Amino acid sequence: MNKKYQQSKFIISLILLTISLTLILAFNSYWQYGIEDQSEIIGKIKNYENTNNILGGFGALTSSFFIRLFGVGAYLIPSFIILFSLKIWLKIKRINLLNLFPQHIFFILWIPLFFSSTNNKLLSGKIGLFLSEKLTILIGQV
Repeated sequence: MNKKYQQSKFIISLILLTISLTLILAFNSYWQYGIEDQSEIIGKIKNYENTNNILGGFGALTSSFFIRLFGVGAYLIPSFIILFSLKIWLKIKRINLLNLFPQHIFFILWIPLFFSSTNNKLLSGKIGLFLSEKLTILIGQV
C-alpha cells in the first residue's frame, strides 16, 4: 500500500510539473506569436494547424485565455502548481502551501493592477483593468 501511495504521489506531481511547464512555454510563446495566432483561434472557423505557438492550438488557446485575463500575473499560476508538485513529490517541509496560496492570490490581483497604470492591456489583463476602474471610482484618480 505504501509503495503504491508513493508511486501515485510521484505520478501526480510529475503530471502537475508537466502541466505547469507547458503553461510557461505557452505563455512565453504568446508574447511573440499571440497577435498572429488570434486570427486562427477566434471566430467561427478555428484553424489550429496554422498557429505559431510552441504548443500549437492548445498553447495558443490557453495562453490567450490566461494572459488576457490575468496579464503578467498569469505566470503565478504555474509557479504555484510547481511549488505544490514539489511539495507532494519531495516532501519539502519549508514549502507552506497555506502561506503560499494567499500570497499568490494577492500578487495575481496586484501585479495586473500595477500594470494597469501603464495602459497596456496585455500586461494588466482584464482583471487589472477591472480592478483599476473600480478602485478609481472608489478612491479617485491617484
